[in-house]
Amino acid sequence: LTSLIAGLATTPFGAFHFQRIAPLTLLANLAAMPAVGLVVMPMALLAVVLMPFGLEPLPLAVMSRGLDWMMAVAAATADWSEGVGAVRMAPASALLLVVAGFLWLTLWRERWRLAGIVPILLAVPVALLAPRPDILVDESGEAVAVRADDGRYRFVGVKGHRFEVENWLRADGDPRRTAADSEEGVRCDQLGCVATTGDGGVLVAVARNPAAFADDCRLAAVVVSRYRAPDGCASDATVVDKAALAAGGAHALYRLPAGDGEKPRYRVETAYPASRRPFMPPVAGAGNQ
Repeated sequence: LTSLIAGLATTPFGAFHFQRIAPLTLLANLAAMPAVGLVVMPMALLAVVLMPFGLEPLPLAVMSRGLDWMMAVAAATADWSEGVGAVRMAPASALLLVVAGFLWLTLWRERWRLAGIVPILLAVPVALLAPRPDILVDESGEAVAVRADDGRYRFVGVKGHRFEVENWLRADGDPRRTAADSEEGVRCDQLGCVATTGDGGVLVAVARNPAAFADDCRLAAVVVSRYRAPDGCASDATVVDKAALAAGGAHALYRLPAGDGEKPRYRVETAYPASRRPFMPPVAGAGNQ
C-alpha cells in the first residue's frame, strides 16, 4: 500500500518534468522490497557494526546478493516496459489540479475530502487536450521541428542539435530517438531547407543563406533563419529571424484557425518573457548579420 501511494503521489511530477511514467513501478517495488528489508538493510547495519573488527566482508557479500536481486528486478521491469510510458508534456495547470486534489484528500478527514478526486479527474482532459506546437525553433535558429501529416515532428538541423531534438521528442511523447525517418519529407539545398506541415500543407522554409530570403519570403508561410530577414518579409510570412531569436530565444508556433483563402496565422510563444531578466543574454547585436 505504501508503494502504491508513493507511486501515485510521484507519478504526476515525473510525467510533468520528464515526460515519463513507470507503469510497472508497483510490481518492481513489490519484487525488490523484500530484498531491501530482509537482506540489504540488515546486512548494511551489521557490516557497520563489524567494521571496527575487520569482519565486514561477510555481511557485505550477503548484502551484494540483495543488491544483485534489486538490479535484476530493475532490468527486467525496464525490458518489459520498453517503449511504454512516454507521455507528452502537460501544462502546468494539469499538475496544479493534481496537487490541489491530493492536498484536499490528505489534509481533511471528513467525508467531503473525497471532493479532491474532482480536480484530479479534471487534470486528465486538461493534459490530453492541451494544444501542441506545430513548429518549434531552437534559440540558434538552426534546429527546427515541423509537425507532419502523421502528427509527428520532422526535423531540420538534427546534426549538431541532438540534445534539443531529443527534448522535443520527449516533450511530444514520441518514443523515437532522432531516427532516420525524423528528417523524412525535408528537402534541402545549399541555401536552406523546406518542409510542409500536416495542417493544410503550410510551407516552412529554413534559410541558411541570406540569398534564400528572396524566394522563401515570397513562397513560404513561415520563414526561419539565424540571419536577419528583409524588412518586407514579415508582411507575407511569419518570420523567426535573428532579431526575434535574440529577443525571445526558442520559439513555439501554434497555428490559429483561418478561413478559406486566408493566410496561415500563428500564435507565437517564446522562451524569454517580454520583460527580460538580469541573467538573460543581451539583445544587443540582433540587428547585425
